[in-house]
Amino acid sequence: MSFAASKLGLVKGNINPAYVGRKLEYCINKVGCKAILLPSSVKSIDSLSIFRHLVPELDQQSSTKELSLKRLPTSKHIILTGKQQSSKSLPIHSYRNLLEHGAKISHNKLNERHASVIPDSFAAIFFCIGLTEHLGPHFTRFCVPIPMFHIFCEVVGVLNVATSKFWASDENQARRLASLRRWMPRLDVKVVDRGGTPVSYIGQQGEIWARGFPIMLGSYGDTQKTNEAITPSD
Repeated sequence: MSFAASKLGLVKGNINPAYVGRKLEYCINKVGCKAILLPSSVKSIDSLSIFRHLVPELDQQSSTKELSLKRLPTSKHIILTGKQQSSKSLPIHSYRNLLEHGAKISHNKLNERHASVIPDSFAAIFFCIGLTEHLGPHFTRFCVPIPMFHIFCEVVGVLNVATSKFWASDENQARRLASLRRWMPRLDVKVVDRGGTPVSYIGQQGEIWARGFPIMLGSYGDTQKTNEAITPSD
């Protein structure tokens, strides 16, 4: 789904299905979601009921028009995924019907849309909440290659990414587990001191700076947070 969205120039916003109430409302409105792909349930979470509680007027909406939701003003379409992909009482689309409709679009139209996509534009937005507070005082900063973890391997855990042979070809286990190992291809990496100057000798402490396509473009719609986290590239 991420790959298909990126080819069409769409931005996929990934939201934790456990979010409810104000947290769910904030995430949707923060990025201005126009269409929401909603599973009827995720394990023991009744996602559809949670969403209906957030927007109770959904039941009164027309299935032939774009949605008009008071708390989610930018959201115009709900697409139901999973086993239950239809609801006679709700104005929602099914993922199955979406695929059937897409199959009718000519390849020329798809190629035109694909050609209009700017390669450097962002393709996904992630809400990362609750992770850093559990790392403890010994970890003040950490680096995760987001595209490999979230976009191409969305079901792979950070631990698996950090220890798998996919990350580096070094077969020496002691060296592999005691170092940061090799960086990903097509990345520029350097270690700098507090002033941003590259360290001058091996063993000198510093901060890792990386530049390349896996690095996030910034905090969406928040220039201040972006400037706090991202150093402009030379």
